[in-house]
Amino acid sequence: MFVFSDGRSTETAALDSTARAYRELGVPIHVAPVGDERISGDVAVQDIDAPRDARPGMRVPIRVTLRSRGYDGERTELRVRSAANPKGDALATLPVTLSGGEQALELVVDTDRAKGPLTVEISPLPHEAIAANNLVPFQISPRPKKIRVIYMEGGPPNAYRRLSEALAEDPEIECLDIGTTSGFGQAGLVRKNDLHHGYPATRAELFGYDVVICSDIRRDSFTQDQLNWTVEFVGQRGGGFAMVGGNNSYGAGQYHKTVWNGLIPVDMGQWGLERGFANIVYWGEGRIFRVVVPPEAQGHPIWHFDDDPEHNRAILEKMPIFYGCNLVDRLKPAATILGKSDRPLMSVGQAPIFSCQTFGKGRTFATLTDTTPAWGVDFERIWGEGDNRYFRKFWRNVVRWLSENSGEANRRLWVETDKVFYRPGQDVKVTARAFDEKLAETDAYRVVARLRGPTESESQPFDATATNLVPQLGGPAYRGKLTTPPASEIVENPGSTVHGLVLDVVALDGDRVAAQSSALLQVIDDPAEFRDPRPNPSQLKELAQATAGRVIQTPADLATLLAGHREATVSEVVTRSPLWDTPLLWLLLLGLLSSEWILRRRTGLA
Repeated sequence: MFVFSDGRSTETAALDSTARAYRELGVPIHVAPVGDERISGDVAVQDIDAPRDARPGMRVPIRVTLRSRGYDGERTELRVRSAANPKGDALATLPVTLSGGEQALELVVDTDRAKGPLTVEISPLPHEAIAANNLVPFQISPRPKKIRVIYMEGGPPNAYRRLSEALAEDPEIECLDIGTTSGFGQAGLVRKNDLHHGYPATRAELFGYDVVICSDIRRDSFTQDQLNWTVEFVGQRGGGFAMVGGNNSYGAGQYHKTVWNGLIPVDMGQWGLERGFANIVYWGEGRIFRVVVPPEAQGHPIWHFDDDPEHNRAILEKMPIFYGCNLVDRLKPAATILGKSDRPLMSVGQAPIFSCQTFGKGRTFATLTDTTPAWGVDFERIWGEGDNRYFRKFWRNVVRWLSENSGEANRRLWVETDKVFYRPGQDVKVTARAFDEKLAETDAYRVVARLRGPTESESQPFDATATNLVPQLGGPAYRGKLTTPPASEIVENPGSTVHGLVLDVVALDGDRVAAQSSALLQVIDDPAEFRDPRPNPSQLKELAQATAGRVIQTPADLATLLAGHREATVSEVVTRSPLWDTPLLWLLLLGLLSSEWILRRRTGLA
């Protein structure tokens, strides 16, 4: 027996049993060590956590897990590149000092630049064993639809103009302007271009939008259903909601007594009629304030105006003064403060002027000051470079951030996986939400999921191997998990360490397909052999010694062994046995004759 190998084995127990068996047979195993002993180790992109899709103009994090061995302390660089232009400038770079084992790292890319197929790559190191696992392709797909915004303004006529114009500058944003029926402070809402309609009158219509901005609107302008739908729109559909300050906002507008209280990032308290009208807002000559953006909040996407951090900080410091704001009790514990007043405001201290939070699947934003005359008159007119460009960019940033998780893209079936990249044999955790014809969330459907290769037809019927997603107690969400197949069963990219999978999910109403959705997944195969690719000739020598074999160092050694190998002797043994000497055959014949005789006797033919 001759073995040509680098000696690196992940199954040493099997190797020992093999050696024992050949030793008992008296067959020596001769070994020929191969492999480059200069190999130091391996570096691999082991996992990527990236969003499946994103709006244009977003800055999104790409979280990468590196695995390395044999290069502790070495310096290299992690990059995100365009796959179509691999020699062009990287979209994001990060210097890395390898420390062995797994390292979690994060890069940030601009989706306006990150178009089409992308790659995460780590620079190859000298004498690295495998280069194929240094690069992993992925993609952040653009969301094809426009961001649809409802902007309600209860201020004076034409007060909505500057914010609406700011959103209109972005071709990816579509804004529906709504005002009050009789001007400032009046109940009842009408659309600027449709005086017969106001705030969406059905859940289905509201769920066709991505963001709702409510500025100085009286609480009695909404029905209870509309208030409830808005909470559902954010929490379950992933929509965005923003409240803007005014005489009819927050506690002054009695919103703390509605279901919207949970949406708002601040505790509105009783700053309304209970404390007297004079305490609703802080305003007036000599009571102006500026907004201070905490250092830890300056990197938030809402405050992104320039890629240069120093210039971006200078823009924030140039934010004009404000002339009033609503008073609130405090920032909610789970909320993030984006900007606070530079001085105490009456008994509330430094007020959380700008804040945000997540709410269920969606996001919400609050500004205690107005962004139109009179409190925000300078903010909307002169925050810029002789213009109001930063005001306009601010509101586009707010809308894009709020809409990032909007679920309108698939209105009847929303599907989410815990990750995009998996390893062979890992569980894919799936969460699905189904909606009926009126877009009310329901658990009345049967929801099933399956995994298939990208080359397999999606028209194949769901068979018994499909996994049922089960509705959860306390809510209509469906959940389940499927296991990714071994890499050997995924043949899209033979020889590659990255393979594609498709997750299909279908909601069934009886035998009828009510809704369906698909999501692309990727499987990264990082075999155990890659973990330590250095040759291990000592293991081969042990194998040879255990079976009285030899270690082949040169071609001459191999030729000598083959020349001294004895030819095998072949013995042919032929055994003949007459068929009629078989007792079983005679018993069979006797049984047949007896059966025939008995049959004839019973039928009278004997």
